[in-house]
Amino acid sequence: QRKFTCVSTTYSQNVGNKIHFIHSSGLAKNGFAYAFGGTYRYGSSFKDGTWFKGGNYFMNLSKSFSEKYQLSLYIFGTTQNHAQASTYMPDRLVKYYGIKYNPDWGYKDGIQKSAALNFYHRRFAQLFFNADFSTKTMLKSSLYYDAGNGGATRNFGNSLPILNGQIDFDAAISENISAIDTIYAPDSLMNRGYNATHFLGNYIHTNAILTYIGDF
Repeated sequence: QRKFTCVSTTYSQNVGNKIHFIHSSGLAKNGFAYAFGGTYRYGSSFKDGTWFKGGNYFMNLSKSFSEKYQLSLYIFGTTQNHAQASTYMPDRLVKYYGIKYNPDWGYKDGIQKSAALNFYHRRFAQLFFNADFSTKTMLKSSLYYDAGNGGATRNFGNSLPILNGQIDFDAAISENISAIDTIYAPDSLMNRGYNATHFLGNYIHTNAILTYIGDF
């Protein structure tokens, strides 16, 4: 109903940084109003190599045709990516490397890379229409759309090579390149690459739902 803009930031040593933004237009004389905003978080957790980034966002667009008829569109979403410490750590390794040690990451071409990622993106939208035909007759109608995808990165092959306690992705790539079978019959293309030593990939789940609800 009112016009405003808000921006804020916070910082925490353990859970990272957060940036928040929201803007509202207020209700204009022509009956239109809109608002949008979101929050973005990023940083690192206690364990080594467990970075995270993500946030949420929203948008609202509304039109009031009169006191009896209103139309509104709402959109929400949230997204996140974070690296995990998923390998069980025996006491001897904790004593040797320290309590923050995490073996599930390493470097590829000098850039930090994790072998245990988790990620998702969820979206939700609602189109809402309200009509008051009379004191005894009204219509409330909503159309919902809900969709999302998410998954994780896992090592699907042999154990990845280790260098100084961390994954050596450069060595894994080099070993795979040298192991690829380049000689195969034209009628058996599926045989190509079966000799690769290391496999790292993502599994992804998706869903989408459309629902209509009307109350007259």
